Amino acid sequence: MFTWLHIILVVALLVFLFLDLRRKGGYRPYVFAIRTIYILFILDGLWLYPLAWMRTPLLAYFKVIASILVICFLEYLVVQRFKNQLSKLDIWLGVILLLALIILGLATAQWGPWVNL
Repeated sequence: MFTWLHIILVVALLVFLFLDLRRKGGYRPYVFAIRTIYILFILDGLWLYPLAWMRTPLLAYFKVIASILVICFLEYLVVQRFKNQLSKLDIWLGVILLLALIILGLATAQWGPWVNL
């Protein structure tokens, strides 16, 4: 169940990031939603971490570190957008990092969201 919640949160994060990064100067409700999703990711990740640790301990450790770094980079993107200094390179780097994190998350879940079935 929590793996599905994680997948739904990824989709919601992508939608809110897309909507937020398209506006000049930003839109505070989108930023609030993005930061709320970060908190939900962390809580959900704490619940899923023991399962991932039992399966692939090293990959689970890298996933935690990569998740923290991606959250930091996404916050950097939001701040740059507020300053109107956001470049296309930053956006593409954010997309690449998110895709890499999604692939790492699927690898940690052994390529499927059906952990508890």
